[in-house]
Amino acid sequence: MCKLTTLLCIVSGALFLSCRSVPVPAIAQPELLANIADLLVRFPDTRVEMLSRHYNESITAADYGHYVIVKRTVDYYAGGAHGSYGTEYWVFDRDLARFVTLGDIFGADEREALHEAVVESLRKRFELARDEGLTAAGFFSDELVLTENFFLSGEGVGFHWNPYELAPYVFGEIEVVVPYKSR
Repeated sequence: MCKLTTLLCIVSGALFLSCRSVPVPAIAQPELLANIADLLVRFPDTRVEMLSRHYNESITAADYGHYVIVKRTVDYYAGGAHGSYGTEYWVFDRDLARFVTLGDIFGADEREALHEAVVESLRKRFELARDEGLTAAGFFSDELVLTENFFLSGEGVGFHWNPYELAPYVFGEIEVVVPYKSR
C-alpha cells in the first residue's frame, strides 16, 4: 500500500469509524430498521415516500509540495424540502506529520491579507459597492471570519463555506481562491 493510500485509509478510519470493507450502512442497519419500524408504528398514516433517504460520500487526496490536500464531499437527503451537501478540506503537512491550520502556515499579517482578499473577491462576485456590507447581497452577517475549511492549489489558497455557513441554502457552497500573487 502506498503512503498516500495509507493516509487516506487513516483519514477514512477517523471519519467513518473503520477502514474495512464492511460498508457503514450494514453496520448501521439494525438501528436504521428499528427507527423505521418505530416511525411506522407511532405514525401509521405516514406516507411511505417520507422514508426515502440517501447518503453519498467521497474522499480524494492531492499532492501539493510537502502538503497533501484531503477533500471530503457529502450529499444526503433525510426528508424535508431539499437535500443537503457539503465539502470539507484538510491540509496534511508531511514535514510536521500532522494536519495543520491556517495559523500553522500563515502569520497574522498574511491571514489579514487573505481575509481582505476574500472579502474583496466576494464584493466583486456579488457586485457590492464599497460602502455596502455583505448582508446587502443576502449574507447572514457583514463580518466574515476566515474558515479553517481551506486548501492549497496551483492557483492559490482556497476557502470553502458550505450552505448555511455564510448565507441561505440558495447561495450553495461558496468558494474563494486567493491567488498567491495577491497575498
